[in-house]
Amino acid sequence: MTVPLQSDLEEIVDGELAIDEEELLQTSQERGKILDISDKLRLLAKQNRLSLFKKKAGRRKSPSGNWVAEAELQFQSHPHPDCRFEQVMLAVSFKLSPGARVLTVRPEQAIVHQVKVTESLKPAFEAEIPGIGIKSTLGAEKTTEQTFDQQVLISYNGENCALWTFKIPASGYELSLDVPLRLTVEFPASMDVLRAHVQISARVGVRGWPDYVPLVRKKSGEGNTPVYLDR
Repeated sequence: MTVPLQSDLEEIVDGELAIDEEELLQTSQERGKILDISDKLRLLAKQNRLSLFKKKAGRRKSPSGNWVAEAELQFQSHPHPDCRFEQVMLAVSFKLSPGARVLTVRPEQAIVHQVKVTESLKPAFEAEIPGIGIKSTLGAEKTTEQTFDQQVLISYNGENCALWTFKIPASGYELSLDVPLRLTVEFPASMDVLRAHVQISARVGVRGWPDYVPLVRKKSGEGNTPVYLDR
């Protein structure tokens, strides 16, 4: 029996990213100083979003009699204008489906579009617009962008979890993600569905602030938020 790939676009993960207090504490301990993130910085960092969509999913019987599920996903980043994504990790675990095993993850390498932002300051002065009485700042900050494609390594553990990692090559760059992903997973024929647990984590830089803010977003396959990757 084969369950065909369903092509209705379904949003798996979206919404507000939370501050990863655990990583924040660990980073502070490693550096020997407390990363002082103000309420304003926290609010700004949480305006960034990462979205994961299920494009297609289906299953078929393998020669051994088990199910083999195939899922096509789309992963996107949506940064706040005053922020930049420096590192993003996506983990898809099948611990909620005992016996499930990841067979393939595609792509093994990805070309992601990244942006290098160069900021330059020019002398600024205020001038009043005649007849209107509004002051305008002239000669202010100028921003230029250089875009390029960058290879990003992707890995998985070959057991019950797939992991994608995207990271900027150096400071001054930012990630811009719109990446198609694909998974093939084998699971026991006695199971009715393939449930997944999804976790997204990111490091976000705020312009004008030297450190990064760790963010995390979890989507469980339990309770009222099921994630099925075989249909």
